[in-house]
Amino acid sequence: MSKTSPVRIVAFVLLTGMCVSEATAQSVMALGPVVASQLRASRDCRLACGLPASASGASFSFDRWVTPRVGIGAELTVGAVLRGRQQIRVLGGHHESETTHQDMIFAGTAQWLVRSVDTSINGVLVGGLGIAARQTNRTGPFRAVDGTIDAWTGSVTALTPSLVGGFDLPLRVYRYVYFVPSVRLHYLFDSDGSRQYPQRGVDNVLINVGGKVAIQF
Repeated sequence: MSKTSPVRIVAFVLLTGMCVSEATAQSVMALGPVVASQLRASRDCRLACGLPASASGASFSFDRWVTPRVGIGAELTVGAVLRGRQQIRVLGGHHESETTHQDMIFAGTAQWLVRSVDTSINGVLVGGLGIAARQTNRTGPFRAVDGTIDAWTGSVTALTPSLVGGFDLPLRVYRYVYFVPSVRLHYLFDSDGSRQYPQRGVDNVLINVGGKVAIQF
């Protein structure tokens, strides 16, 4: 009776695992609109009036299910431009400005299926780490306490780490096509509260609610 070497056994197990993984792995691409809301929309104008609390945007994601219940992927969320008037009090006077602000968040995510894959409705928990690009632009007059007025422009640009968590509810529409209501909570490590004067007038905690069309392949 011939003996099978340990190397052959290991190779057989690895090849079998790769075949099973390829057989069960599925990819999902999704795109759709979202409404982004600030969790604590500031309306305190003693230092800086907050910008609008909500704005539309879009979300794109690509996921790969490496097992029937576990997936990894990436998602990009681009918020619409927030526009508003701000008055910012500083030493020696105050700024009056027309302000625009936009967030773009890219995150690597992991998914966990919380219901059986045999059912038509599956809940999916989502969590991950990312990076957010924040851009704030202001233009307007600076009114000094002595009555002089000067033109003033300013911008704040930052790349900041972020955390994301949420929930998806894929609803099958036709074979490999799904409509996916989704909720995301983004925590950005970029808080105006840590500074003497607010830099943006927007919150660093965002809630995105939307619906995406997803294609499985």
